[in-house]
Amino acid sequence: MSEYPDCRCNDFEKFLKILNLMLDNEASDDQEEFFNAHIEKCMVCFAHYNIEFQFRQLIKTKVNYKPIPEDLAQEIRLKITG
Repeated sequence: MSEYPDCRCNDFEKFLKILNLMLDNEASDDQEEFFNAHIEKCMVCFAHYNIEFQFRQLIKTKVNYKPIPEDLAQEIRLKITG
């Protein structure tokens, strides 16, 4: 059983390890297969996934990406490469 009081499934720790890989599109085929099958049968884990997914979507819509001036980018590259 999970140490998380709201989840009574035996795979919660495994689910958590794969969750970020799934959200980042970095999970292996086996991990993806486990994950999808698991959230179909475990509503608590599905809820955890949905909250994390919605949070990431919210962050993406609220973060403003501003281009930096090319001369600043070049200056940073020169400092990094020395």
